Amino acid sequence: MKSLLQWYCSFASRWIPRTAGFLFLTAMLGAHAQEHPTIVDVPNQAMFWNSTKMIPVIVGTNPAVAGTWTVSASSSDTTIVPNEAANLFVSGSGTNRLIFVRPTLNRFGKTTIRILALDSLGRQTNDVFTLDVRVTNAPP
Repeated sequence: MKSLLQWYCSFASRWIPRTAGFLFLTAMLGAHAQEHPTIVDVPNQAMFWNSTKMIPVIVGTNPAVAGTWTVSASSSDTTIVPNEAANLFVSGSGTNRLIFVRPTLNRFGKTTIRILALDSLGRQTNDVFTLDVRVTNAPP
């Protein structure tokens, strides 16, 4: 079954001139047609093992539009930071999100964290940063 967007594009390409079709599609989709998902670059991060870090992330520029996006995070080295809700998850709404990171107990090293923003039309973007989980200097 075709989605409304697929049906419209099929219809518009045959019956509506390109300019009028674009204007109609823009009006029909509203702000979603205006703003593609964006993520402000997150710098590389460092944290101590056996702790939790909250990393702020800014997605988009319009809170109403960004609030409809799905934002997720994943780790490249799941022995350091597993891709489980208890270890890595995104919270917040609109343009302001927080990534909560909790490494595996007594694990340290570097991993790459990928943030993905996806809108309802399937458009997506991502940002990648390195997370360095360090050993603390605990007394003996």
